[in-house]
Amino acid sequence: MRLQSKPKFTQFIIGAIAVAVAAIVLEGIIKTGFGALGQTPGDRAWSYVIALLVTWGISGAGSAGKALLSPQIGSISEMISSVASGAFLGFFYAGVFAENNPQVAIGGAVVGGILALVAAILWRRRLVWGMVVAIAGALHGYGFALLVGTQAIDRLVAGLFGGGTIWGIVCIVYLFFSVNSLRLAVQILGKLSAISRQPSA
Repeated sequence: MRLQSKPKFTQFIIGAIAVAVAAIVLEGIIKTGFGALGQTPGDRAWSYVIALLVTWGISGAGSAGKALLSPQIGSISEMISSVASGAFLGFFYAGVFAENNPQVAIGGAVVGGILALVAAILWRRRLVWGMVVAIAGALHGYGFALLVGTQAIDRLVAGLFGGGTIWGIVCIVYLFFSVNSLRLAVQILGKLSAISRQPSA
């Protein structure tokens, strides 16, 4: 019974980590993403939207690169994705705790990015870290696709078919990235589950 309970406990911990990461990232995406919807280049908050697009875009593309590129390039891509995800989460949660103080939020982004870089260097060969980055990248890529998709719709409605088409293509590309990041996360979860079931020596 004790031998059987250990794998189940390990699988529970792995699943709990996956759910916690998804919840933490989703909270940031939902609360910032809804505020960014409908913003246009002339709005005061447009620079904020650009910051979201940059961090989410890098995170989503970098995570997908781990799934789609060679192992060497994929490792670098994963590290870049880690830094972008850490910067966004640091920005969001520091801003929340400081009641939306922009200076504190920017400082949080710097600290979050640095911590994520250190973690990526120290844990780059750990499957759990790969799962964390893949989950964050999948969600950030999807959030990026949604923001870009709204920009595409706005331009198409306004009759700006060239810009609308370009944004639409970018949206589709990032949906593809998000799916591949999610697929990678599921694959890693499967590997971790299989390892946890192996009898210990």
